[in-house]
Amino acid sequence: MSGKRSPSQKPLTIKIIKNFYTVNIIQISLDAYLEEELYDLITYCIQNPNAIDYSSKEDRIKEIGQELFVDGGVDALENMYFSIEHRIKEEISKDAKPYRSLWNDISDEWNY
Repeated sequence: MSGKRSPSQKPLTIKIIKNFYTVNIIQISLDAYLEEELYDLITYCIQNPNAIDYSSKEDRIKEIGQELFVDGGVDALENMYFSIEHRIKEEISKDAKPYRSLWNDISDEWNY
C-alpha cells in the first residue's frame, strides 16, 4: 500500500466522521426505541388477549416488522425477535413465538 488515494477517494474529514457517528447513533437509538415498543406491544397482547385495542397493537407490531425489514432485511427481523423472545421469556415467563407469524407477509424468507 503506497498511501496514495485514487481520484475517487475523498479524505476523511472531521465532518464526515461526525456524520458517520451521528447516523449510526441515531440508528442505534431508533433500534432501541423499536425494541422497547415491540416488547411493550407483545407483552400487552400476551397479557390482554381480549382487549378492545388488541388488533391495533397487532397492527403496530406488523408496522415495526416492516420498518425493521426495510432497514436491515430478514437479519434485522431475526435479531430483533430473538432479543424480544428471550426478554419476554425471562421477564414475564411467557412465550412470544406465536407473534412471529405477524411478520409473515413481509418477506418470503420469514415464514413462521
